[in-house]
Amino acid sequence: MDDQYKNLVLPWVGRIERQFSILMREALAEHDLTYPEFRLVGMLWGEDEGYSQKHLAARLGQDASGISVILKRLENKGMVERIRDPEDARVYRVKCTPLVYQLETVTRALGTQEAIAVQGLKSDEISILTNLLEKVSLNLSQKTGVL
Repeated sequence: MDDQYKNLVLPWVGRIERQFSILMREALAEHDLTYPEFRLVGMLWGEDEGYSQKHLAARLGQDASGISVILKRLENKGMVERIRDPEDARVYRVKCTPLVYQLETVTRALGTQEAIAVQGLKSDEISILTNLLEKVSLNLSQKTGVL
């Protein structure tokens, strides 16, 4: 990274995201799961009520049509389902199927990449880093509305 950007936060965050996505693509490829699919499943993980497609698109910073393509692939793999919202029949809520929770792929791939990312850091350093990144994320979410 150029010296003029060395002390800026966001270029580092972008760089780490690109590096992480490369590692995850490689780890997930053998399990017929793409990184965008993994990110979407990760957002839905543990959400009993699910999310609307519009909400998912906003949280992932993509348009609804792009999310629709990913959802269709995940539906075809039996990993997510769309359920009509009981309060608004025009809206479908998306949630993980039980199949996803049986896949060690999702948690193992993330755990492996996490271990690579924090190798050499002490637990207190990891805690400080995650707290600082959370603050940066909260600052940005106030402007973007995306958590």
